Amino acid sequence: MKKALSLLSILALIICNPYIFYRRGNNRVICSEKMPDNYLGSYSIGGFETNGVTFVVNDMYYDEDEYLLRINVMQIPNDDYSTIVDNQLDDPDARSDLDNQMEQASQRGGKLIGTLCDILRITDAKGNKLLNEYSVSFDPNENCIFNEFCIYFSPENTIEQVDVILIFGVNENLNSLFPMSESMNLSIDLKTCTVTIT
Repeated sequence: MKKALSLLSILALIICNPYIFYRRGNNRVICSEKMPDNYLGSYSIGGFETNGVTFVVNDMYYDEDEYLLRINVMQIPNDDYSTIVDNQLDDPDARSDLDNQMEQASQRGGKLIGTLCDILRITDAKGNKLLNEYSVSFDPNENCIFNEFCIYFSPENTIEQVDVILIFGVNENLNSLFPMSESMNLSIDLKTCTVTIT
C-alpha cells in the first residue's frame, strides 16, 4: 500500500510540474514553458553539462506573389540558466562575428550553449536540388534565438511541393563540432501551405 501511495505521489508531482518531459536516448530533456502555444513541430537535444536545447518549427508561410517560403525556427534552452549562441562557422573569417555574439550573450548571464540550426537539403517533388536558393537570418532574444529561413523559387518553375531537411546541433564547449545533432524533414505542400514532419 505504501509503495502504491509513493508511486501516486511521484506521478502527481510529474503531472503538476510546469515542464514537459521528453526522452531522447538516455538523456531526460526538459522543455521549458517558453514553448509557443501553436507550433508545427519540435525536437529536443539533451546535453551533458546542461539540459540541452529544443528546436521549435514555430511558423511557416508561402508568399505566392514573391515565390518565397519562410520557415521560422525558435531555439530554446531547456533550463533557465543557459543562453544559446549560434556558433556554426561556415567561414573562418566570421570568427570575429562569433566572438562578438558570444560576448553579448555572456552579458545575459548563464552557461553558453553553442547551436547549429540550418538547412541541410532542399528538393522539389522531382528531387531537384534547390539548396543554393535560400538565406537565413537570426535574432537573439533573451536566452533564445529566432531563425528565419527564406527559400526563393523561380517564377518560371511551377513547384507545388518541397522537401526541406533542417539540421539541429548542440555543443557545450563552443567549438565548431556538433557531436549532438539531429535532422528533421519537412514535406511542404505550397498550394495548401501544409507540412508533414518526419
